[in-house]
Amino acid sequence: DTSQIFQLVSKELEMIQSPLKVQELEDELNLIKGNKLEITTVAINYCKQNKKGINYLIKVLRNWNNEGIDTKEKALAKVTPKQQAEDDFLTKKKKELLGG
Repeated sequence: DTSQIFQLVSKELEMIQSPLKVQELEDELNLIKGNKLEITTVAINYCKQNKKGINYLIKVLRNWNNEGIDTKEKALAKVTPKQQAEDDFLTKKKKELLGG
């Protein structure tokens, strides 16, 4: 899994130049309790969408490890905007109040 993840990072984000960054990323990958490849792929895609690099990826993985994110679903929940529920609530209230 680890070599696949490094290939994905190189392809999707950037080539890792620093041996220190390689070690930091490896350390975080070793702490992931669930499916490393699935969870890291979610993190990589999130970083790519936000035009962030390896430093941000390492921070995301570190935070997720600290929070016990151990499934792809939990990882996706972390990166999916939470605005949706609020919008649904407001839409529902408007309909109630305006009779629409």
